[in-house]
Amino acid sequence: MNIMIKTALSVAAFTAFMGIAHADGGDKKPVPQGCTELCKSAAIPIQLTVPKICDLKLGASSITLNNAGQGSGTFQVGANAPYQLLVYTDNQTSGINTSVLKNGNNTIATSVTTNGPDNLTLGTLKSEAATLNNLSTYTVNVATTESFGINKPAGVYTDTYRIQVYF
Repeated sequence: MNIMIKTALSVAAFTAFMGIAHADGGDKKPVPQGCTELCKSAAIPIQLTVPKICDLKLGASSITLNNAGQGSGTFQVGANAPYQLLVYTDNQTSGINTSVLKNGNNTIATSVTTNGPDNLTLGTLKSEAATLNNLSTYTVNVATTESFGINKPAGVYTDTYRIQVYF
């Protein structure tokens, strides 16, 4: 019995020693031919940090409504990381996608919709996935929702549509 215990302990010790002797973590190159032993070694990590980048392109510098009170414009947006998109107008009112064109104290009510891969609601932050090499195209449609003409003073009525991209 004593011989069996000694043999078992010897085999266990030999196995443990061989495992330690041959364990190299898999990150070492074999010893070059003509060399006998390694004196020292070191490792220098290599890394590259790609910053978050977004792109925003306007299709036109302004949206001009026609005589029927309708007009549209486009914009493109994209990013290399998930982002948040917010659209709103300076004269946004309390309704969903509603705003007004202003000329002094005079106003004309409008509907402002944003259609694209995801429809956007004025004043509501929308989460978007990274688009990488592609830009998402959105169309902004503006239409008056009340009559204008002889019942409104002459002049230029304005509003501003704003687009903000956040990480």
